[in-house]
Amino acid sequence: MRKKIEAIMIEFLKVNGNSKIQESVAEYSFLKDLITDGIRNNKKLLISRSDFDAFGFDILAQIEGEDNPYQIQLKAFNGEAAHWDIHKSLLQNLFGRVIVIEVKEKENDLCFNYYTIDSNRIEEILNTPPKKSHPKKCKLKKGDLVKVKKDNLIEKIMNNTHNSSNRCTTKKSNFLGD
Repeated sequence: MRKKIEAIMIEFLKVNGNSKIQESVAEYSFLKDLITDGIRNNKKLLISRSDFDAFGFDILAQIEGEDNPYQIQLKAFNGEAAHWDIHKSLLQNLFGRVIVIEVKEKENDLCFNYYTIDSNRIEEILNTPPKKSHPKKCKLKKGDLVKVKKDNLIEKIMNNTHNSSNRCTTKKSNFLGD
């Protein structure tokens, strides 16, 4: 019986029309953990959120004093999704990132696990057709992801050590400040 009680919040998020709530709570959890990891690493983060998806990313995040912001697309799921359509431009951009956030329920609370793309799989992902046909998108699968601990977000996400064979750099500019 306890297991059923613990799943009440996840069941609520699965109800048709509640996916936006799930996306919002996952995004805010990620931002809290990203900023907290910045503090832990003595780095001030500048964050800008996008309320529309025209450019393929949800967040611009920049470490103060660095030249380029990271364009981060967030995808939330609660165990059901196995793949997502993502913009190819994020994978081709040296500063593009995709974060998949798994939302789980434990002891009457929501828990979040973060995943990012295995950099060795970028070429393969770029060549995988999306679920819904679109020339500027490709399909990301669970098997393309690696888990990132919340106390390691800055090191694993906001760095340029990702495979850059198919990536271009953005024009050097500072989107988030002077």
